[in-house]
Amino acid sequence: MLKVKISTNSALMLGSGTGRGSFIDGDIIFDDYGLPLFPGRRLKGLLKESAMEVVEMFEKCNMGHLFKDDIIEIVFGTSTSPAGIRVDNLYLTDSQETDYKTIVQWLCYIDDKYFNLANKEAVINALTQIRQQTAINTEGYVKENSLRIMRVLNPNKEFVGTIEVLRKNRQTEIEALLALACSNLKRVGTGRNRGWGEIECSLYTDDGNNLNVQVLNDLRNYNNESDFSWGNNNEQRKNEPDLKIKYPMESTDKGVLMYRITNFAPLLFTSPDGDENMVCTLDHIPGSAVHGYYANQFIRERNLGPSRAHQDELFRSWFLEGKLRFSNAYPVCQDCNRPLYPTPLFLYTDKQENSIYNLLNKYEDEADKAISGYSAIIGNELHKKYGPKKVINFHLARNSSANVSASRIEGNVQEEGIFHYEAIKPGQEFHGYIYGTKADLELFQEIFAYNNNIRLGRSLNTQYGGARIEFDEVVDSYSNHRAFLPTIDEELSTVNLKDQVLLYLLSPLILSNRQGFYVTDEEGLIKYLQAKLDVPNIKIKKSFAKVETGQSFVSHLKIYEPGFRCYTAGSSFLLEICDSNGNPLNIDEELLAKLNRLMTEGIGEKRHLGYGRVEFYIHFPDTYAFYKHYEEKHSKPDGIVPVLVQDILENIYRDNLRRIVAAIAAKRADDFFRNNKGAKLSSNLLGRVDTICRNSENNEDFIAKIENLRDTAVKSLKDMKLANGCLYNDLISTNFEKIHLNGEFCNWLDSMRVESDTENHWGLMDKLANDLALKVTEEYKYLYKFFWRVFIQTMRKLQKKEKSRERGGKGNVS
Repeated sequence: MLKVKISTNSALMLGSGTGRGSFIDGDIIFDDYGLPLFPGRRLKGLLKESAMEVVEMFEKCNMGHLFKDDIIEIVFGTSTSPAGIRVDNLYLTDSQETDYKTIVQWLCYIDDKYFNLANKEAVINALTQIRQQTAINTEGYVKENSLRIMRVLNPNKEFVGTIEVLRKNRQTEIEALLALACSNLKRVGTGRNRGWGEIECSLYTDDGNNLNVQVLNDLRNYNNESDFSWGNNNEQRKNEPDLKIKYPMESTDKGVLMYRITNFAPLLFTSPDGDENMVCTLDHIPGSAVHGYYANQFIRERNLGPSRAHQDELFRSWFLEGKLRFSNAYPVCQDCNRPLYPTPLFLYTDKQENSIYNLLNKYEDEADKAISGYSAIIGNELHKKYGPKKVINFHLARNSSANVSASRIEGNVQEEGIFHYEAIKPGQEFHGYIYGTKADLELFQEIFAYNNNIRLGRSLNTQYGGARIEFDEVVDSYSNHRAFLPTIDEELSTVNLKDQVLLYLLSPLILSNRQGFYVTDEEGLIKYLQAKLDVPNIKIKKSFAKVETGQSFVSHLKIYEPGFRCYTAGSSFLLEICDSNGNPLNIDEELLAKLNRLMTEGIGEKRHLGYGRVEFYIHFPDTYAFYKHYEEKHSKPDGIVPVLVQDILENIYRDNLRRIVAAIAAKRADDFFRNNKGAKLSSNLLGRVDTICRNSENNEDFIAKIENLRDTAVKSLKDMKLANGCLYNDLISTNFEKIHLNGEFCNWLDSMRVESDTENHWGLMDKLANDLALKVTEEYKYLYKFFWRVFIQTMRKLQKKEKSRERGGKGNVS
């Protein structure tokens, strides 16, 4: 694993493709906490462009033989072959190289404790600045409607991320090209050819060795040696498992292996929704994705190759014949740590979502819509969640067909090359199961437990797909892990099913008839269940079902399977099992055993890919209301405050302090204006005080220059009275540095007669500064300039409006 570090030397505009209301035309990319990030897809594209330039330089210097002809395609991939590297997002860090998770924990804790003082907007404003730009026409004038307002990241920031080399047989050659591409990469982002986006990009090994320096030294020592190479390209991977294993002995003991997946990068599993410019994602991890990942891993580790993988006995048994069956992975509620499942379609609610109606009992007139999403039952209350949190990322393609430097330098977006990816947001947890014999599951766990980091979904080698999987122990029975059974400490009242059986679909169900065609009718379902349960007759008393279309992609074979129609997850059927005469049968132990077997094995087609997971209930928990969860506050992280967090908080403090002082200055100007209708300050005097303020070296110098004003100017300032004082006294007595050092800021606020909310807000800021030892003293030295310039600007506006009103204009003083 390689570490890539990007240090910014100028303002940086990593465009998100969106604006911010009517104020900002172009914004940069942030996460939910206001921290900027460097997208992996963008870095990969920049490195590819830089690497192509490096290869062209080598060719012009007659050193093209140092890299093989296919090196660009091997490293960055093509439309038909995967890339040889895996690039993750880069996140902000500091001089202590604090990891992203720790920074987020501190920001969440501070946001909780100090009442939203470090919210997302505050963090964004602390790390960025606003820039304006216009376009000039051929005559040298500003083009009409050309003003653009952009947000840029402040300079001197560092991003850190990882790059993994997948083509181990050419690892050193790939690392050399990447190091040179990093050294050659000097500018990134919007406006990089106009002063923005100057960076330094470095590549490091696990032991901290700077590959940029090492590779450049190798080139300096190069003497046209014909046998020169970048090192040993036949290095073996470390920590590889010994896959010289044999197929386990036949066993009839069934088992279940539960797993949990936590994604540390966005996940994208293509959904049929969306349009030509938007790729939407499913709201769960399909079993086919987990199946495909481990099938590919098995092929790669045993060096089978897709064309002959079926010849391996273990691969054929597990992944083709379906001896291992992978369920869909559904969200886990992080608030209550409960696994969630597709909400049964017989649970309805009213328009206001105040009540819950279970249509297994009876139909209710107020039941307007089915409760969608995922749910769990906690003490007869329904904990509902619409699905995992999602994020939409903006991407574009730039000159994909260009193969020379001149075309790439133009930097134009490829026509119709703008698209969006909707993805599952990082940091969320999902749970699922793998079914099979205990011997198979234990062997599976032994083979793949050496590496818990996995890659799932689309674009898994760049920015997306990173996740971590954790396995539990193999258990004998599935019945203890059913979706809506109560836990040990819960005793739930149940719906009276009247000796009937409820069939609930945990995942989509695919059924086919004798001719091999997919069917979605009740007759096909009844025939299938009659054959599996070996009963004479089954009646469907109530059904709550929906139908959807689907299609599977076999990743290790790179082909699509034919599309199909199936029942959706959450579909439910109330069954009455009868004898040949139509009389209901008793639900005895033998029938229960058959139902339990179907719950373990699943029903229908493609069960090994997550389809056909079902549950049978003879008692289903009743629900009375929606579960209300009260979110807990974040606890204080261990250790000291990271440098980056401290820098953010100091900027937040300065910004809030300036806002408070600006508000007080404007209010003070308004008070003086309203209380001195007969005495006005001339424009010359206001301009003179403003010039003194701008040119003064410090507060003492400002006061000395005010005291040296001519008598007429001093008299005008003294004539502006308010309460027991005058404007002249305010000018020569307001010293923010002394007020701060003497701890008299609250007294000064009281003297300004500010509202209690303003004083409370400043008190919260002061507590934050004292608790975390923020370095903010310097801010008070020059605060007088900010205060008096706002005061003068406000006074000018008020007097201008007053003059306009006196002349009969429409100006109004408010």
